[in-house]
Amino acid sequence: MAKNKGWVSIHRNIYDNWLWKSNEPFDIRSAWIDLLLMVNHEDNKIYHDNQLIMVNRGQKITSLLDLSKRWKWSRTKVRNFLKQLEDDEMILLEIVPRKKTVITIVNYNKYQDDNTTKKTTEEQQKDNRRTTERQQKDINNNDVIMINNDDKINYISEINNLIKNKISSSTLDDFINRFGVNKLDSLINEIRASNYLKSSINFNYLNDDFVKKAIGGKYRTFNVSSITNYNDYDEENIYAGIEPIRGYKK
Repeated sequence: MAKNKGWVSIHRNIYDNWLWKSNEPFDIRSAWIDLLLMVNHEDNKIYHDNQLIMVNRGQKITSLLDLSKRWKWSRTKVRNFLKQLEDDEMILLEIVPRKKTVITIVNYNKYQDDNTTKKTTEEQQKDNRRTTERQQKDINNNDVIMINNDDKINYISEINNLIKNKISSSTLDDFINRFGVNKLDSLINEIRASNYLKSSINFNYLNDDFVKKAIGGKYRTFNVSSITNYNDYDEENIYAGIEPIRGYKK
């Protein structure tokens, strides 16, 4: 959002206006505004799929079916539109088939009047950090810190600026749940130091052994062109987490 253009506040009462009640299908501009209006303006708990879930400010739990009915679009068109918004880093998107679609507006506060909340942005960020520090759980004997949305956006941006095979929000969540934030930080440092990892690593295919080797610095000077005998390398060494190498068949 350009700093010199300012912003306008849109009240949710717009839903009651005859223009909004039109039976015509939404266009992409009205669909985007609709997302801004429908997400939570404050943190709130909801009961969904037999669970009590905290939905944060700037988030909405919905479904592709509900959005397709709301916007009078096909589900494919809804999915493609949301994916475009995610690719442009306008939203974070998590789709759980047959259960829920979680939409998070990136930089939600930019679209809202900060004066409508009692907390300043700095105070909110401090609260987010405190919440992040408290939200810990043990998975496979690894202490995994649950990061907030701002941290997630920063991680996705940093990683995608480094690697060829881009990472999505859901892929980042999977990595953190499996390996933890500390290993993510270590792996990012190794990617910075390895041209091989920058061009070849794919977060969708990572396994434990590869992550351990990568964090240990194994791929800092790794060069595929120097391999003369592929039998000298086991399959995990060559393929784990990596796009297929020319001449090598998995």
